[in-house]
Amino acid sequence: MLLLAGQVLLERVLGFNSALSVVVEFVGGVVFIYLLVRKGKQ
Repeated sequence: MLLLAGQVLLERVLGFNSALSVVVEFVGGVVFIYLLVRKGKQ
């Protein structure tokens, strides 16, 4: 239900035609890189 609601929000409200999975993967990649950099500084 959450992914379906996110897809509707992405398409209708924000006007993007891309799939929600692309956005989720991008955000996940950014968070992963942030965690790697943060772990390396410690």
